[in-house]
Amino acid sequence: MIVLAISTTGGQALARVATTRALLMQNPLFYHSRSIALIDSPRLSNGVWKLPVEAGKTLVLVFRTAPTSDGPLEIRGTFVDVGRFAPDDSRITAYSLQPIIQSIIGPSGAWPARDTLFAIVNATAAPADDQNSPSIRVIAMAPEKFDGKPVTVRGRFRGRNLMGDLPSWPRQSQSDFVLQSADGALWVTGVKPKGKGFDLDPGARRDIGRWLEVSGTMAVADGLPMLHARTIASAAPDDEMSLADNRPVAPPMPPPVVNFSVPTDGETDIAPGTSVQVQFSRDMKAETFQGHVRVTCTVSGASVPSPAFTTTYRPGSLSVEIRFADKLPRFATVVVEFLPGVTAPDGTPLQPAKLTFSTGG
Repeated sequence: MIVLAISTTGGQALARVATTRALLMQNPLFYHSRSIALIDSPRLSNGVWKLPVEAGKTLVLVFRTAPTSDGPLEIRGTFVDVGRFAPDDSRITAYSLQPIIQSIIGPSGAWPARDTLFAIVNATAAPADDQNSPSIRVIAMAPEKFDGKPVTVRGRFRGRNLMGDLPSWPRQSQSDFVLQSADGALWVTGVKPKGKGFDLDPGARRDIGRWLEVSGTMAVADGLPMLHARTIASAAPDDEMSLADNRPVAPPMPPPVVNFSVPTDGETDIAPGTSVQVQFSRDMKAETFQGHVRVTCTVSGASVPSPAFTTTYRPGSLSVEIRFADKLPRFATVVVEFLPGVTAPDGTPLQPAKLTFSTGG
C-alpha cells in the first residue's frame, strides 16, 4: 500500500530521475535521497492517498498541495527510505514525516526497518502529459506501454551507465549503453555505439554527451526500459522539455554522511589484502573523490608507507571502493580520511569522515 499525505515542507532535490513505482520498490537504495518523477493514479481513502504495493511495504507521499485530479498524475518529489534515518534525524521534522510515521507504527511501535517504509517528500502532482508519443522521458515513466513496439528516440550517450542514470545493467552485451534525455534514460542493446562519424566507447567518460538517434523495438528487462536497436546515427540535440516545478526553493538537505563501512571503524585483525568500501547517506559526485582521500599507516606508532590506491564510486549502492595496488602493512593501524572537497552532486560537502582499522599478520 502506498499512502499519500499533504504537507507544505520538503527537501531539496538532486537532479531528477524519471522512473516507475516498480523500480522504486525494486531499487530503493539507488533512489534514496534522489529527486524522482513518475506517473501514477493515487486514490483517496480514509483521508489519505494510496497506491498498491507489495505486502509489508508502505510508500508515503508528502504533498505540497493536494492533487486536484483523480486521473493519471505526474508526481515529482524526493524519494527516501525512512528506515535509513535515525529517529532524531532532522530530516524527519523537515519532511513532516513524524505524524505519518506515528500513524503507521503506532505510539509505541518500533522504528521502521530499512526497505519497509518509504516516502516521496516535497511532492507535487499535475496532470500527466501525453504518454503515447515515445520519447526517452515518456518511456522511462511508462515502459510497459511501449513493450514490443517500434520506436525512434534521441538522447545523449551516457556510456555503460557511467553517470548513474539507471539502477542496474541488464547485461545483454558489452556494447550496451545508456541513452538519456531530459530526466529520462533507457538502455540500448543490439548495436555498437558506432556509425558514420562516431565510434564511442561505453566505458569511457570522454564520450559522454554525444547525441544519437536510435531506432528499434522496446522491451522491459527487470523493470528497466531497454531498446533492442536496429539502427543508430549521430543526431542534433533535441529541444528538451523544461523540468522546472515553478515552486519555492525548499530548505537544503542535510550534508551527506557515512552510513557504514567495510571494514568497520575500530575493527581489528583485518587481512592486509583487503579493500575498503564506504557507503554514504546520499548520492555523491564521483570525481570529487579524486585527490580528496588520504590513507596513512603506522606500525608500533611509527609511520610507514601506505600502498597506492584507486577509488571507484558506485552510484547504485551510494558507495566508494578504495582498492590498494599492494597489500597493506602487517600489524598496522590504517586511517582512511575523506578530505574537504568531497561533495554531493548539488555541491553539499561531505561531513568530515575518518575510518580507522588495524591489520593482522
